[in-house]
Amino acid sequence: MAYLISPIDGYSPDSNPLYFFDANAWIAALKSTGSIAVDVHERAYVDFFEAIVSLHNHKGTPQAKRVKHFPKFVMCSLLMSEIINAYMRQVAMKVFYGENHYQQFNFKKDYRGTADYSAKLKSLISDLMAFEDFIDIHDDDFKKIDPFSIIHMLNADNDFNDFYYFYYLQGKGIPIITNDGDFIFQDLPIITTRKNLLALK
Repeated sequence: MAYLISPIDGYSPDSNPLYFFDANAWIAALKSTGSIAVDVHERAYVDFFEAIVSLHNHKGTPQAKRVKHFPKFVMCSLLMSEIINAYMRQVAMKVFYGENHYQQFNFKKDYRGTADYSAKLKSLISDLMAFEDFIDIHDDDFKKIDPFSIIHMLNADNDFNDFYYFYYLQGKGIPIITNDGDFIFQDLPIITTRKNLLALK
């Protein structure tokens, strides 16, 4: 067993045919698409995301011969749900109420019934659909993974989705792009900027 962790800087996006961007990396890309300020630590994930999309511009051109893969983003229903829910809570609501005040409000009672919520959700769906050609839809394999083999391992350092994604991707050779410093798993390709993960190499 070994840690297969690579820094995102300098990693060639055409190295693999598929990438699994976790929710935090997707949210960074969607913030950029929606003209919302991206945090400094998110910039590398946005750049990598955009580099993957731009590779597809070379299809059918002489430059295509130099491209190893035209990669796509793996998407499953759990990830889609996590992206939408987290974006609306952590980005849309924060922008609406302001970074210093949004935590004073209840997402369901105060924000979800607003016109801003409806507009931001419509915009988010439009942005996600704009990347449909670059997405590879995968089944969640929920029965194969058996959630009851995961839940006993939950602790303060990992959540259910972390374990689920690990077991979901294990043995598939699909790297996960993540800024989650708690995503500490062996024998799974991980691409990140997180220093604590890179120190495990």
